[in-house]
Amino acid sequence: MSTYAGTLPSAILTDFDEVSYTPSMPGPNTWPLASNACLVLDGALSGALTNNAPIEMHPTSHAGVLLPGFAFGHVYALPSADIDLGTVIDGGAAEIELWNAALESVTCASVSESEMDGIANDAPVAPFTLSPLGSLTVTYTVASNGPVDIAATHTLVIGADTLAIALSGSRAVVLSLWPDNGIVEKLSWLSDVITFRDGGEQRIAKRLQPRRSVKIPVRPPDRAYAQRLDNMAQAWRANAWLVPLYQEAQRITAPVAEGATVLAVETGNMTLVAGDRVMVWWSAAAWAVVEVASLTDAAIVCAKPLTPPTGQVGAVYAVPVHPAVLVASPIRERTPGYPDKYTLEFRFTEDRNPDDTATLPQYLDVDVLADVAAYLQADKQDTQITRVISTVDCDTGQVFYSSPTDFSAQQTPLELSALTRAAAWDLRRFCSRRLGRVVPFWRPVYDRSMVLAATINATDQMLRVEDRGFAILSGQATRRHLIIELTDGTRFYREVTEIAPGASGQEILTINDALGVSVTPAQIRMMCTLALCRLDADDVELTWGRPACKATLVSVEVAA
Repeated sequence: MSTYAGTLPSAILTDFDEVSYTPSMPGPNTWPLASNACLVLDGALSGALTNNAPIEMHPTSHAGVLLPGFAFGHVYALPSADIDLGTVIDGGAAEIELWNAALESVTCASVSESEMDGIANDAPVAPFTLSPLGSLTVTYTVASNGPVDIAATHTLVIGADTLAIALSGSRAVVLSLWPDNGIVEKLSWLSDVITFRDGGEQRIAKRLQPRRSVKIPVRPPDRAYAQRLDNMAQAWRANAWLVPLYQEAQRITAPVAEGATVLAVETGNMTLVAGDRVMVWWSAAAWAVVEVASLTDAAIVCAKPLTPPTGQVGAVYAVPVHPAVLVASPIRERTPGYPDKYTLEFRFTEDRNPDDTATLPQYLDVDVLADVAAYLQADKQDTQITRVISTVDCDTGQVFYSSPTDFSAQQTPLELSALTRAAAWDLRRFCSRRLGRVVPFWRPVYDRSMVLAATINATDQMLRVEDRGFAILSGQATRRHLIIELTDGTRFYREVTEIAPGASGQEILTINDALGVSVTPAQIRMMCTLALCRLDADDVELTWGRPACKATLVSVEVAA
């Protein structure tokens, strides 16, 4: 118990009976004064009423603890009898202070424990005594081995008071071994698509935040670490893990000093908010997991100071860490002459969209998958042209065919490989903004399907192209929009209001608005129709490694 120096103010004299006070205490916590008495002190500690205004505030402040229903003569636990340990990673500790708020000694007669497996404390063996106004600090040390869910109680009977110290929290282990290439990140939404007879759709999002899972391949560097990982997978198959998002790791650009709380690192591509955890990674054996107090685009502020390992050299990384559980049986591959390979598949316990606020190219407020130069596409692409066809076959007569829709649609597999880190983040953002099958996007038909036959003047709304039979698509719901990309990267998006035959070997496209600049055929890199599409599945898988990121999607064309 701490004590602080104070000042006794001048005595206040009123019409109360004056009594003299001699320090004597016939009983605990009692003062021998009448209810209408005014304390009068003789000598230097008494005098006339003095005006001391203004009173200067004391420059020093001290932390305190609120004790509801406080009364002298009892024993209290400070700061609280309920200790929230949070998530215990590689052991932890917590302290509590027992304070005797009485003017006489009290004795702890008994101590009992419940569900304290893996939790030690340094309280004295009962019986022990607390002196008048004395205190005792008890430290609880929590080991990493023990029940996953911590719900322990340490009960002390001290004098007439019974203190039940409740400890709650959970244990988790950290997968600190840097993985191989080939991390597979899976985002799983839930949606419902109702298709009308005429081909229109109503798309309903049932889950606004995706389930998140990750499949991580790791190769332990030696037999000792392989055995450690084997034991972790065996013991914690159904327990909580803290899984780093290694695909989001960013190199810390300034040295981490002793006691540092600020990490100089770019956070724009991290799934991280205040209150989350981040791992500062020096090596598989040297790392620290800390809570994020706050963050900016260029820094992370940690909730507690860091202690770098002695003599550690090399790059240091900041990696977001999220709680997860194993959702599939860990697989160990053993090949003679090679290190063991483990594949661990986790599902994160919190549904969260990695990034749904990014700015992407848009046309008519809809995202456009237009950056063809950033992605390496598959060599082979099999596109299906689909349409709703109704068939009436009476077996013995004519067969009747009809279609309730006025358009055909394309179903196209998209195997996109981001060639750069920046393109990888854009690809991930694009996928995360789709909400599975719900949110549509524009997909250019990446070929030279249209060839400009004459220069487009700045005010032209009629474009002449080589005759490729586009006129028969005029008015169809899936061929109403156009993209023109120039060699300098400039893109124009326009609505096609009509396609009609023109002069010999030409067709005329009428667009809703002139380009505003003159464009020659030599300036055009790509000119084709835009297809309004959605994804064909609620699950999206992203494979991280070399190249930076790869996604295999299937797009389904819908009416624009």
